[in-house]
Amino acid sequence: MGSPKPTKRIDCQWITQLVHKPHPFCVRRSSGPYGPCKNLTVQSVSPGIENQAESLSRNVPTFRLGRNHEKVYARFHSLKSLEFLMRLRFRRPSRGFRQALSFVILFACVLISMVSNAGSQTKSQANPPRNENLLRLLEKGKSLAGEGKLAEAEIPLLEASKLDPNDFEIQTMLAKVEVRIGKSQEAIERFQQISATYPRRAESHLNLGIALADAKEYEEGLKETSVAVSLAPKMASAHLNRGRILDDMLRPVEAREEFAIAYKLDPEDPDCLYYWALAEHANGEFKNETELLQKFTVMQPKNYKALYLLGRSLKDQSRDAEAIAALRRALAIQPDYEDALYLLSRELRGASPEESRQLDERFRAARQQQSVLDSVKSLGNEAYQAAHSKDWPEAISLLRKAVELCGSCEASPALHKNLGLALCQNGDLPSGRTELETSLKLNPDDPDVVKALNIIGR
Repeated sequence: MGSPKPTKRIDCQWITQLVHKPHPFCVRRSSGPYGPCKNLTVQSVSPGIENQAESLSRNVPTFRLGRNHEKVYARFHSLKSLEFLMRLRFRRPSRGFRQALSFVILFACVLISMVSNAGSQTKSQANPPRNENLLRLLEKGKSLAGEGKLAEAEIPLLEASKLDPNDFEIQTMLAKVEVRIGKSQEAIERFQQISATYPRRAESHLNLGIALADAKEYEEGLKETSVAVSLAPKMASAHLNRGRILDDMLRPVEAREEFAIAYKLDPEDPDCLYYWALAEHANGEFKNETELLQKFTVMQPKNYKALYLLGRSLKDQSRDAEAIAALRRALAIQPDYEDALYLLSRELRGASPEESRQLDERFRAARQQQSVLDSVKSLGNEAYQAAHSKDWPEAISLLRKAVELCGSCEASPALHKNLGLALCQNGDLPSGRTELETSLKLNPDDPDVVKALNIIGR
């Protein structure tokens, strides 16, 4: 479901005092009043009179024929229509009825007008500024998330969340962002709150189930996805993720059934084909795996990982020529992909020894880069120990060496981040800001960097 980070210490937050936690507050929402006279009932005496009644109350929204020739009117808009309808009920109004009725109607109209105006004024005063602010924050969060700047997207979404803690869209988007920036526990708690607030929405249970499974809580995740399936039996994503969890729980038969249902419901979803293929490979069903991956690579021809898996599956069936073609396609897209380099080198040993040797050299170079990365991590861990002892000059010196050795390796964002934080702690805010900005460009999903930059000022 998820993959662990390369190292924990490099990503360690060193200056926790930079990160503040604002206090939440809430805003009460008001609702408008219901219309009066919603249950008033009169009995008609003939179809002709019914037609007259309809013509008199043609602007009444809930005029309908019920049992025993009864008609229901939600609201009356004229003295004439109400008097006429009372005649239908009582046949003859008593003397003085019209005058008394006039006072009743006048009082009712004034009262209705006062209540409606008060409700509309309260709503106009309370909601528009808040609604506009919520909309602005939500759209900003969506925009940043769409650009891949997930850590920055968290900030406006958190603000929107505090303004309306029960908004389904805001809370769901914020929880998904939290999952992707590594705040798994916060995301699970938020998804639990959403599913409690919206227990009949399948999506709320599905999201909670996925988050729980990512945290290796498979039994609880399976329960939530099962609830989602029961609420929305035709939701393909619910069956797909239930199948993934069952596969993680080593229940292949049930997993295969769920993948098949998901595919039948949505045959254009590449995720279903991909995860179904992984499940088939784990169970030794290479032919099924190949068929699924072939369909997948038609949908996503540039997915080098899927092409490597296809080559591996064909090799397991001794379909060597097809396997070599798939591996070549993978390397054409990602020339330094270690798994494909290694497998293709082995496949070409007999048929093309020279090409096999060249591929092997490329594989060794890629492995050497991994060795460099290990050295970088070692320096990073030493710097962590120095920072833990508040020896900021030593930590800065070690981190600068690590940054130089790393170059553009995968640890680069974390190294620039930690160097920036160490420089800030040592009092060099301009240099620290530069390193933090470099880190954020390399990894827009780091919330600590965003918070640190907001505190020291960009």
